[in-house]
Amino acid sequence: IILWNHRFEYDKNPQDFLYVLRLLKSKNIPFHLILLGQKGESKTKIQQVFEQEFAKEIVFSGWVKDKRKYYQLLKSSDIVVSSAIHEFFGASIVEAIYAGCHPLLPYRLSYPEILSVGDGSDFFYLDKQDFFEKLRSLLRFGGAKRNVLKDRVAKYSWQSLIEKYDD
Repeated sequence: IILWNHRFEYDKNPQDFLYVLRLLKSKNIPFHLILLGQKGESKTKIQQVFEQEFAKEIVFSGWVKDKRKYYQLLKSSDIVVSSAIHEFFGASIVEAIYAGCHPLLPYRLSYPEILSVGDGSDFFYLDKQDFFEKLRSLLRFGGAKRNVLKDRVAKYSWQSLIEKYDD
């Protein structure tokens, strides 16, 4: 199950994700989707495209108010992706990694710094073709690295930060 837990807005670049999903589908590579992150009743045009083109693959799509349900959906996902062109921190990515998802992220912005994983070849891609190749590989061979980064992002949990904030 591939997780998209971002807004469907320009800065999150859902167009690149759509491109990769279309390639996967054209190659008959099976996958499922959980699409989270669009708050409110109205859906963006690109979100509607996702829901129409991948109706059979979608396990869940929408906004989740209940935090418990949100974390259940994160935990039921295997791979979290981002194609953002603008990101300061990536809280939704950190949450998904902490829930056990294998990240597949652009090798730019804040992601390499947040994860501190050297070259991060298993977690980062360079362009859309690399995104496709690495996602295809993860889908074919599974998430052998599942939870390997949980300890790296645990430092961002409230339990880890509360004393620093209190200070």
